[in-house]
Amino acid sequence: MSRLLFLALLPLFLSGKGGFWKQEVEVSLKKDEFQEVKVFDQIREKQLFFRWTLYINDGLVVIAHYDRYPHQYVLYKQDYRRDSFRIRIGRKREEVLIQFKDFNIEKKKAEFVVYTQSRNVEVVEKELSVDSE
Repeated sequence: MSRLLFLALLPLFLSGKGGFWKQEVEVSLKKDEFQEVKVFDQIREKQLFFRWTLYINDGLVVIAHYDRYPHQYVLYKQDYRRDSFRIRIGRKREEVLIQFKDFNIEKKKAEFVVYTQSRNVEVVEKELSVDSE
């Protein structure tokens, strides 16, 4: 019986709504626009950068760089198994989860939610700039 209860509650913990994640930040990015996430490790500060490069057939190609290692993902918002990716950070085996929420075709912007397990992670606010369009 306890296994059934555990399996029933597992999606709540994995989705970010069950108290497992300490921070939740919404991010909206244009194509090739970088988002920085600062990770404060015990010894130094590290950066996690991610951006999207292509939206085709309802799939979003995302490139992430953490600790000088590149990662590439194809995310689909309709599929809960493929709508996000995790990157393990620090020595305590904590994670940052980046979830693809929506794509605005008119504005050509992808919307993400960044979940973090630790308060030692900061999603950097982007500076406002005037577009010359």
